[in-house]
Amino acid sequence: MSGVHSRFAFLLAAAMFASAAVRAEEDRDVAGRWALTIRSEAGVQRPQLDLRQQRNQLLGTYADEFGKADVTGTIDGEEIVFRLRVEVPDYPLIVTFTGTLGKDTIQGDVQFGDIGKGTFTATRD
Repeated sequence: MSGVHSRFAFLLAAAMFASAAVRAEEDRDVAGRWALTIRSEAGVQRPQLDLRQQRNQLLGTYADEFGKADVTGTIDGEEIVFRLRVEVPDYPLIVTFTGTLGKDTIQGDVQFGDIGKGTFTATRD
């Protein structure tokens, strides 16, 4: 293969790879309402999560029987991380969710600051 043909083949392959990567990122649309199930030493909770997405950045609202909290997060490939801050008496607590995306599901671990941990699943409503 000549140098020109080799270079063309390389550029074509690179363009196809980049196109596939963009499509994969676009396929990671997590915007919308999610039903969470959180399991921890405190028991089982079932809050709602509403997410808005701009590229790989997330903003949203977490709501449970105690109130609402703002959510921020990111998506990187199959991994999603989002955080919220809650005020427990005299103690601000950062809750971090780290999960793996499925088609309409998320599953992973949740860390309640330095006081505990658990697991979670989420399904798109």
